[in-house]
Amino acid sequence: MPVALSDVLLFEKANVYVQASNDHDLAAIKIMFVPQAGYLSSGVGQRQGAAAVLSMMRASSKPVPTFTGKRQTCTCKKQRCRI
Repeated sequence: MPVALSDVLLFEKANVYVQASNDHDLAAIKIMFVPQAGYLSSGVGQRQGAAAVLSMMRASSKPVPTFTGKRQTCTCKKQRCRI
């Protein structure tokens, strides 16, 4: 099945965001957000508004896993993760 150009462009945009996140490049991330941006994570919870999201990212000291574009194997003891 052919891949739609819109899907390719969306994936490319996602890769740009993920690379900026992996690099902790908040200046690059900031220009990607609209003022009413939202963020939901099982690790840090929910943030509403670009300022709140960027503040959370700035304060985060946890390393961001590197995106490879490949599915990863679950390593938790419950083996119920969806990665």
